[in-house]
Amino acid sequence: MGDKKLYFSGTESSLTSFLGVKILKDKAIARKFFIKAGVSIAKGKYFNRKDKETARKFALSLSPCVIQPSERRKGEEVTIEVKDPKEFDYAWDIAVKSSKKGILIEDAFSGVKARYLVVGGKCVAVLKLIPPRIIGNGIDTVEELINKKNQARSENPHLCNRLIGLDADSLKIIKRQGFDLTSIPSKGEEVLIDPKASLSTGADSYDVTEEVHPLFKKIAEKVATS
Repeated sequence: MGDKKLYFSGTESSLTSFLGVKILKDKAIARKFFIKAGVSIAKGKYFNRKDKETARKFALSLSPCVIQPSERRKGEEVTIEVKDPKEFDYAWDIAVKSSKKGILIEDAFSGVKARYLVVGGKCVAVLKLIPPRIIGNGIDTVEELINKKNQARSENPHLCNRLIGLDADSLKIIKRQGFDLTSIPSKGEEVLIDPKASLSTGADSYDVTEEVHPLFKKIAEKVATS
């Protein structure tokens, strides 16, 4: 207001707590603060990089679970819906290679992912995130549809560095649905590319501020001000 200036870097502003940012960048530490604030979170544990066998037992007791480095962001090196020993070994090795600290294993559950923006203690906006997917037109292959969607995203300044990527995991997910990159989905047929609903991995976003129940907004406000 007036002659005051507010600076932004991504989602952080000059008013953002430095300590708060540091806490949220380490998921294991963030869990402790959420619990202390009385916020319900997924069942989970933090494991040292050398505690693979102990972690394996815990992960398989949850089945399915999410395995991720505690300090990574943007859905990087995160494996979801881990259900058996083979999947655990794969997910653990990926997480360990990219982690300088430890590994976080949490219970996996389905639902809608949303981001809540709280300003001055009040939730002012809510963004719904839909996992990366393509919709068939009966003409183009899966790969062509991905390329077309990425072309559209590349023309958006906010999304140009957040394209849908293809790796071993996404190819496996596509295959589970009965497709490969050369398949031609029917018109209106949806093909999931990555179950992680993150803008960084190519998710779609929608403003649902007016649709969200007030209770969820209050929870976001509680988390932001605790």
